[in-house]
Parts: sequence; structure tokens; C-alpha cells
Amino acid sequence: MRSNRVWMQLAIMMFGQYFIMGAWAVTLATYLLHTPLKGGLNFEANQVSNIYAAVAFAGMVSPLLIGVLADRLFAAQKLMFSIHFIGGFLLLAAALWCEEKGIAIQFRYGELAESETVLGSPLTEIKEKEVSLEEKQIIREVENQLNEDPDLKHHVGRTYRTLFLIMIGYALCNVLTNTLANVVALRNLRNPKLQFGSVRLFGTIGWIAAGIMIEVLFQAISPQPLYLAAVTSFLMAISCLLLPNTPPMNQQKSWMAIMGFSALRLLKTRSLMILVLSTILISISQQFYTIYANRYLVELSVPYPTAIQTIAQIGEVTSMAIFPFLLNKIPMRMMMILGLIGLTIRNAIFCSENPTIVLCFGLPLHGIGYAFYYIVASIYVDRHAPGNIRASAQGLVTFITAGAGNFMGNLLSGVIVESQKTGNSIDWFYVWLVPTLFCLMVTFFFGSLFYEEKPQEPAD
Repeated sequence: MRSNRVWMQLAIMMFGQYFIMGAWAVTLATYLLHTPLKGGLNFEANQVSNIYAAVAFAGMVSPLLIGVLADRLFAAQKLMFSIHFIGGFLLLAAALWCEEKGIAIQFRYGELAESETVLGSPLTEIKEKEVSLEEKQIIREVENQLNEDPDLKHHVGRTYRTLFLIMIGYALCNVLTNTLANVVALRNLRNPKLQFGSVRLFGTIGWIAAGIMIEVLFQAISPQPLYLAAVTSFLMAISCLLLPNTPPMNQQKSWMAIMGFSALRLLKTRSLMILVLSTILISISQQFYTIYANRYLVELSVPYPTAIQTIAQIGEVTSMAIFPFLLNKIPMRMMMILGLIGLTIRNAIFCSENPTIVLCFGLPLHGIGYAFYYIVASIYVDRHAPGNIRASAQGLVTFITAGAGNFMGNLLSGVIVESQKTGNSIDWFYVWLVPTLFCLMVTFFFGSLFYEEKPQEPAD
């Protein structure tokens, strides 16, 4: 009876944890990039990428903090309580700041647009979908001129700098609570190897629920998703007090072990070295989707884009459900290659700018490709790492994917998107061509050089 209650508590914890992320992470870039006439803040692409890079930076420094706080000093559920409260206040501060500065940005842009007559009408009255390609180019040139207005650039720059600082603080809270949620779950499940998957599944369900709720009840291109994430973070903080007690393990680990660096000796193994390099490269390309997929769907005029985007998570859940049957029948090398091929095809489909193909094939392939590569890679590392450094090995994988790879991907994607931006329009073909070629390169690199090796120890 108690085990069922604990399982339910942990499932609710995972649901709330990923609901918060799904509430802000999917739509924030679209809101920041959009024209003020449509409720956005008119940020440049590299500014948006820098804000998302804050999460990657937090992923690189969090292993040290988690090792000190959760392993040596405090109970994990009490840490989650405190950090979720801090995170809630930071999200609330971000929402209030965006709302306050958004009024100034939208007012100034509206003044400029009202004074510009294009094709016989004020810019504020023209809808791009009702004009020809030549007329669209004229509109973009006018928008470029508006974006150079000194007052407008001052408002946007000030908004960006403060929001960037707020999001650095929140990103650290976000990464810490994600890691602590895994710690609480793994230490309190009776059989974590069999039960953790079902608990973690509720995190994906929470992400899906957030996307649907924002689409149905809130305005996605606004600060409202940040308000929703803030309120959920406060509720999560309170619910953390009801979680099972998870005291520190008081292990006297070395600093190298705490930070996960003891797992670096695994890189002497050829297969793991190739896997690590491939994961860094594929994580760089993944940030194009993470940051800009929602804006892309909006520009394709996809109805309910935030809710529709959860099709990718449905593909991920479906893949996870069939993993137990596939792992014993298909070599892990082949599964990871299939994942890389899926991500390559997804990016190529996005190049088409065809809404029907993107929705029917591109979004499902994202979830399938993500699961087949990243999750199988994590399983492979777990099976091939000696038992005494398995946790450090997974920490190394997190550092690579959520840290270094994502950080470089944020910077690269921002440069590429900004180079293809004219006014408030983006040439998406060339944007998606870059991760397509990137994934194709990684697929050939991994497929040619990676070979499965026998585990160093029998797998549990």
C-alpha cells in the first residue's frame, strides 16, 4: 500500500516538474522573436539563443552543486521545496518584466508602423498572407528600417539584458530541480530499474498537458506562459513537502567524483569515445528544434501550434513503450543509427516548409529519433560503465548533452537564424538545412566508427 502511495507521489512530482518546463520553454522564443504588432518583443535571434544558453550553462555547473547539497548537506525534498520557491519568484519576475517592457516596445513599434504607409495603407493594417511575394519583400524592407529606430532598440536591449540575468538564475533552479527529482525517485522506488520508466513517463505527460493548456486557455505569444510556470512552481514547492524523506547519503566522495570527472576514464574505450563525440555534435543540431520549432510552426500558419507540437512527445512516449521488446532483438548500435536517421529526416522535412508533411511526419520523427538515440545511448553507457562509476558516467552524459552540446548549439542556431532573418521574416529553408547536414554528418561518423563492445560487467 505504501509503495503505491510513494509511486503516485513521485509520478505527480514528475508531472509538475516537466509541466513547468513545457509551459515556458516551448513558446518563449516565439514570444521574444515575434513582431510587437503581434504581441512579441522584437528580440534578435542571437539574443533569444543566449537566453536559452543559460540553461546549458546551468547544466555544466549543476553537478558540483548537486554533489555538495544533496549528497552531503540537505534532504533532497527540502532542497526541491526551497529551489522551486526561488524559481517561482524568478519566473514571476521574468513575466512582470516582459509585460512592463513589452508595453513600451509595442507602443513605440506601433507609432512607427502607423506612420509608415506601405502599398497605400499603414503598416499596421497589412497582413502579409494577403499580399504577393514582391509586396512581402517591400514590407520586410520597411520592417528592417523600423527595427533600426534608436528608441526601439534601446527598449529591446534593456529588456533583453535584464531578462537574460533573470533566466540565468532560473536556469540553475530548473536544472537542479530536474536532477533532484531523479534523485528522489531513484532513492524511494522499491525497484527503480523497473519502476523509474513509468514514473518518468508522467514527466512527458506533464509537458504535453502544458502545451495543450497554453493553447486552449492562454495566449502563447505573451508573458502568460511565464505566469503559468511561476504559479506551478509555487505549487510544486508546497507539494515537495509531501514527498518521501530523502536524506543526504553523507558519502565522502572526492571532488572529482562529485563533478562526474571520475567517469572520464571511460573515454579510453573506443565505442564510448565515439558515442560522446557524436552526442556532443547531435546536441548542437538539436537546439535548432528546441528553440525555433514553435516559431516555425506559427509562421507556417499551423492551427494551435503549441498543442500540435506535443505530437513529438507522443512519438517519444510510443518509442519508450516498445523499447523493452526492441532492446533484446535489435543491437543498440542499430537503434541509435535509426535515431540519427530519424533526426536527419525530420530536419529535411522541416526544410520543405510544407505544413502537412511537417505535422504528419516531421514532428513524430522528432520524438522517435530523440528516444532512439538519446535514451538508448544512456542505456549503453549504463551497461558499459563499471558499477562504482555508473552515476558519474550518467552525469558525464548530462554534462555533454544538457551542458556543452546545447550551449554550442544555442550560439550556432542564433547566428544562423539571425543571418536568415529579413525584417520579421525568416528564410526557414536555409535555417533547417544546417541541422540537416549536421545530422547527416553525425550519422555517417557514428555509423562508420561506432561498434558495440561487450559490457565490462554483467548488466543489471
